[in-house]
Amino acid sequence: MKKLLHSKLFYIFILTGLFGLGFAYFYFTKQAPITIGFVGALTGKYSDLGVQTRNGVQLAVEELNEKGGIEGRRLHVVYMDNKGNVQKNQEALEQLAKLGIKTVIGPLLSTMALSSVPVSKKHNIILISPTVSTSLLSNKKDLFFRIIPDNKKRAKALAKYVLNKHRPRKICVIQDISNQIYTSDFLDNFLAPFKLKLATVACAYRYKVSQTVPYQCVANIKAILKENPDLVVIAASSADTAFFARNIWDVDPSIVICASNWAKTSLFLLGLGSPIHTAYLEGIDSGIETPELARFRKKYSDRFGWTPSFASVQGYDAVRVLATALEQSLILSTPLNKALCDIKNFPGLFSTISINEYGDAIRPTFIYTIKNGKFLVVRRIE
Repeated sequence: MKKLLHSKLFYIFILTGLFGLGFAYFYFTKQAPITIGFVGALTGKYSDLGVQTRNGVQLAVEELNEKGGIEGRRLHVVYMDNKGNVQKNQEALEQLAKLGIKTVIGPLLSTMALSSVPVSKKHNIILISPTVSTSLLSNKKDLFFRIIPDNKKRAKALAKYVLNKHRPRKICVIQDISNQIYTSDFLDNFLAPFKLKLATVACAYRYKVSQTVPYQCVANIKAILKENPDLVVIAASSADTAFFARNIWDVDPSIVICASNWAKTSLFLLGLGSPIHTAYLEGIDSGIETPELARFRKKYSDRFGWTPSFASVQGYDAVRVLATALEQSLILSTPLNKALCDIKNFPGLFSTISINEYGDAIRPTFIYTIKNGKFLVVRRIE
């Protein structure tokens, strides 16, 4: 009888222990942080974009964790600097893969994104880009997602607006070919409407950031302006675009300048100085200062001491979109890529965000000019 009692107690002890281990495993697994990666240029030529995006990501993560995280789990980010270099970008993704990280916010440049897709496929890593807009990655069933529409719609919308308003006949092109995947895509789509109207591309200046340009290229600018263009379209970073625009207007202030969303930052406005003549850009900012956006701007400025750019907002929204998808994935036990494709009418700070079956963003496009040192919306295109 005593033996039997001891035997029963032994089994009860074992079962209690197993139950306790199972509960502990469940509890600590549930409470373990969710670790994701971030890849962008935090140093080097394109660091303005990278640092602003990272700051937006960081602010969103801090807010999210203050509210209890995702289903009780804190979000942790491993930040990687790709220095705007393709090889370093791939190395950064490989390092994140070794850490077992399967979700990455970034990259931020189209050239980096195109080189990331094979690594993403190899390691089954989901990429969520706040800023990549090359149409070369559109309509593809892969693990690349984004919260910004591609160039095709936005560049053509900008071109059609300028074409109808100014009817330029002679165009000059300035292009940073270090990020050629993006800049060529933007320019091809921008120039298409002009070619239909028989406007001519009279001259082009193409450069790499590794060269001693644009700060020693005033002679090149003067050379292309000998063609007497009435429109110059610039596909380059904000600092470079400001430099080119300022030197072009020094020669001829009547020239209309167009630029991509890449240039739409406070650094561009700062670099322009004054006076500012006719310029247009495209982007995704509605220009409406909602209470949520105003709160973000103040909190960002207080936290980092900078005025947030579109990239800051995009980094912030990328985390919020990802958090929503992660929550749905955990609750419904669905794959994260499916949960991302199910994002519809998400309340982004600039405008609503929807993601289609290919991981591409659906959002309105806005055309801007510059007035009183600020970007002013002149047209909305759905």
